Amino acid sequence: MLKHIRLNYNIVLYKMDNMEKLDELLFSPLTKNHCVYFYILMIGALVTMVVNILGLIWISTKNKTSASVILRHAAFTLIPGLIGYYHTRLFYTMCKN
Repeated sequence: MLKHIRLNYNIVLYKMDNMEKLDELLFSPLTKNHCVYFYILMIGALVTMVVNILGLIWISTKNKTSASVILRHAAFTLIPGLIGYYHTRLFYTMCKN
């Protein structure tokens, strides 16, 4: 009976040790090597913002569109682009520091 209890106790300790390793694996801080992810996102957001600016310039010069259409296009493309770029740059800076 005592061997059975000791065996069960060892199994419980083994499972608890594995759960702590799982906790460390899933919830521990990442290393600085993972900052590349935010750097790539930041570059992608910058490229997208530049393409949006070029598109806005193209629309305003090629088409005879009204100022309200140009302002609406600027509001719906440039503002989210600026926010996205700032967001990824902020995360990248936080990751590096």
